[in-house]
Amino acid sequence: MGYIKPQTEELVGSYPVCGQCGAKSIVRDAWTKWNSSTREWVLKALFDEYACDKCGERNTPEWKLDQEFRKKRICRLNDEM
Repeated sequence: MGYIKPQTEELVGSYPVCGQCGAKSIVRDAWTKWNSSTREWVLKALFDEYACDKCGERNTPEWKLDQEFRKKRICRLNDEM
């Protein structure tokens, strides 16, 4: 049994950027469903299509890692334990 290295997008502190222009304004196709009880839209499904709000390109985002956020978040989680 070996260690499986997680993908960057699965790590605490990761965020997507446009693969074309590098902007952080990535959007993703999804379906929502109206909830009559709460009177708001609720996420139902996410799809594999991504696009950039800045340049308009449909592409697969690149995942970056905010090391400083990651360190602070992990410290907070450890402190809570």
